[in-house]
Amino acid sequence: MATIGIVGLGLLGSAVAARLRGGGHDVVGHDVVAEKARALEALGGQAAPSAEAVARAAEAPSRTSSSARAGSPSRATPGRRSSR
Repeated sequence: MATIGIVGLGLLGSAVAARLRGGGHDVVGHDVVAEKARALEALGGQAAPSAEAVARAAEAPSRTSSSARAGSPSRATPGRRSSR
């Protein structure tokens, strides 16, 4: 099975990861909240230290999904200055 990458392991991302793991896929993911990454590992997935690491781990062509809620973590993306 393919390795699927997920950036953002909140409500939506964690549900997608669980479904993919249940289907036998390898899942690698990243979240700014450490507990979310540990929850992925509890499902048998692999936590990555960054979104870039997720992209490198996902099989080509890029099989990566991103899910982020509005708020300060999503506003503080690399290369973008926060308006706050």
